[in-house]
Amino acid sequence: MAVTKGRIFGLDLLRVLAVMAVIVAHAGYSKIFGIKYGYVAIESFFVMSGFLIGEMLIREFRDGFSFSDLKIFWVKRWYRTLPLYYLVLLLKFIFLNPDDIGANILYYVFFMQNNFYGIEFFAVSWTLVLEEWFYLIVPLVIFLFFRKGIVSNKFYVFTIFIIAVSILLRFLYGHFRTDLYDAVNGNIILRFDAFIIGVGMASIKLFDYKWYKKLAEFKYFGLGILILIFSQLFYYDKLEVSSRELLGAGSIATQFFVMDLGIFFILPFLCEAPIFRSYKDGNKVIHILTWLSLLSYPMYLIHLEVQKYLPQVAPSLYFGGSLGSFVINTSVTILLSYVIYEVIHEPMLRMRSRTVKRLANKYNEPKTS
Repeated sequence: MAVTKGRIFGLDLLRVLAVMAVIVAHAGYSKIFGIKYGYVAIESFFVMSGFLIGEMLIREFRDGFSFSDLKIFWVKRWYRTLPLYYLVLLLKFIFLNPDDIGANILYYVFFMQNNFYGIEFFAVSWTLVLEEWFYLIVPLVIFLFFRKGIVSNKFYVFTIFIIAVSILLRFLYGHFRTDLYDAVNGNIILRFDAFIIGVGMASIKLFDYKWYKKLAEFKYFGLGILILIFSQLFYYDKLEVSSRELLGAGSIATQFFVMDLGIFFILPFLCEAPIFRSYKDGNKVIHILTWLSLLSYPMYLIHLEVQKYLPQVAPSLYFGGSLGSFVINTSVTILLSYVIYEVIHEPMLRMRSRTVKRLANKYNEPKTS
């Protein structure tokens, strides 16, 4: 199967680098030269999701849309993300539940754990909370304000407004609270700008393509890298412990935005640079990286469980110290992810296609999956 067909290799590469960065960081190697690359990896997922979903929303609904269109959009998204999440959640609840979470599992079922319970039971789920609420709320808001059509100037104002409000809310939160970074990082209300920055880049691509092509030049990619390095060395290396003393609430208000801005400038180059658009399906390296990109979601969901429980279940597998353990854990994670992808995810995507067609027929609108 030509898995690279129709895909953007630059984004696949970013996705693979991001998920591997998270796995490496969780394996105990959280810093390189003082840079906590895991933070960048997670933020890249958020901004990239905003970019891809924003482009989809604008393309499909640029000339107006109904609530039926919105429901079909949600079906597409949730078929892709929810089945694997609920599968892993169910397996953890049945087999890996030492604290007997009981009825509190409902917080995880409805993606409320970040704000109302805690993420200890399923630690990586905090990012899914932000993603799923973004999929629910932002398209609904766009529907309410742009149901008759998405106009570029008004849409730019819309994205800038949400970004500004998010920064302001974080500033106010940081002004009155001392539990800054961890409390803000997964807060649904305070983090929508990470996705909206990606949506903003999608709007530039579709409304002002000449500016998008300009942003795809290498110098802006370099600018993005410099901004990311600055965000790490200035904020996280210096301010994570004592942000209130150094910059007060302003640090927690701006540090996420600065990091997301760096990713904003990186995306066009990854999508448009010839080096990322000239590969053919026969290239084995590209084929492998594309497959790893396809497996990135199940890899992200299960890697912590493999790292924690596999040494207990099969201690005889381990040799070669920490590096050997990392290689074994990562290999098992990739293998299990492949099985999950083939047995669960692919069939769900085929079911999604049939469901979307059925809904389109029901609403008498020719929608594709």
